[in-house]
Amino acid sequence: MENEVRRHFDEIINRDLVVIGFDNAPDINALKIKYGEGYVHHLDERIPHFHGKGKKNTELTKEISFREFLEKIKSLKSDKEINC
Repeated sequence: MENEVRRHFDEIINRDLVVIGFDNAPDINALKIKYGEGYVHHLDERIPHFHGKGKKNTELTKEISFREFLEKIKSLKSDKEINC
């Protein structure tokens, strides 16, 4: 179990649109941010990242707990970045 990678996926969806999401699935945009043109050598790598509204933006993050995900939602809601 030591070599196993923990998978995580948390999203809020409103009418089929991702409002906010955190996951560590292999993601082309996250890989390009981390590795640039060399991303093709890392296609199976899991990278913790954040998706904003409609998955229009991607940011690299650290791995987060569900509690941290809820805190992020609260902060975005108070900043009026999300409406749910």
